[in-house]
Amino acid sequence: MKHLFLYIFLCLSFKAVLAENSINEATNSALLSIEKGNEIDFELLYGDYPLESLGEISRGANDHRAVMAQWELAVQSKNSAVINPENPFKFPRENIQRFIGFVEGRLNIDLPVWWEETACTARSFGPKFMLDMEVQKSSKWRDSKESFFWLHENVKSAYATGSELEAVLKNESDPVTLDFSKEIPTKFYLDNPSTCINISQPDALYVTIHTSVGRMYKISKFNPGRKEAVWSRSVWTMPNPPTGSSGIPRQGHYSEMIFTDETVYVVGATPGGGPGVIYLEGFSRTSGNPTIRFSSEYP
Repeated sequence: MKHLFLYIFLCLSFKAVLAENSINEATNSALLSIEKGNEIDFELLYGDYPLESLGEISRGANDHRAVMAQWELAVQSKNSAVINPENPFKFPRENIQRFIGFVEGRLNIDLPVWWEETACTARSFGPKFMLDMEVQKSSKWRDSKESFFWLHENVKSAYATGSELEAVLKNESDPVTLDFSKEIPTKFYLDNPSTCINISQPDALYVTIHTSVGRMYKISKFNPGRKEAVWSRSVWTMPNPPTGSSGIPRQGHYSEMIFTDETVYVVGATPGGGPGVIYLEGFSRTSGNPTIRFSSEYP
């Protein structure tokens, strides 16, 4: 009888592992939805995780599911809070700080202070997407009046000619020229005077070019001396962005690239045309394949 119970236990454990592996594989595939020409699978990536399973999911192998589950743990009270537009529900700071600590430990990164402080302003006007934040400014960005771009401190100067970008990086004297003729929407953003440009070079050139509000944009990797990208991937920022952008200041969208040995993470905060939003997306430095697409704004 003892052996029978052990056999049943092992069978159930094996089935649970297979089920988790299947979900993780489907999640990783869904993270590439845009690149595959597919619609975003909101239900799989951002659906309601069962409250009783959040702790287990946050301990699982998949970074995206783990971080989303931990965020739900931090703000789970948003669905039961008494909603009053005149007095929005403010999430306990310790809840958000616990989430931040989880992310830093799980991904082995240090999040920017301005991103953390933005997250800690989270408040709710209603369930789910009625969550708002006050975007905190990053001192690493400046208005480059000579080129009309907003530049990260990694970039000394940047000018666009058509779909090509010529930039001089921090501690460098010679410019690099990058071709974005095949990159949509990047080549269109180069015509926008409020476009924000960041270029980091730990081993190659990693480039983000986005507008001052929360719109999907690209992160691209260029090998030294090459004008064409090795890979380019979409940064979603918000899977379900609101329409319109009235009242948005010229620069309200801040982002940063963080590197580990295998992954480049893009963290950002944006007013997005409506509620303030934080996001964190990770990409393999080798293939560009996404590993996580966390956003506080989702259906």
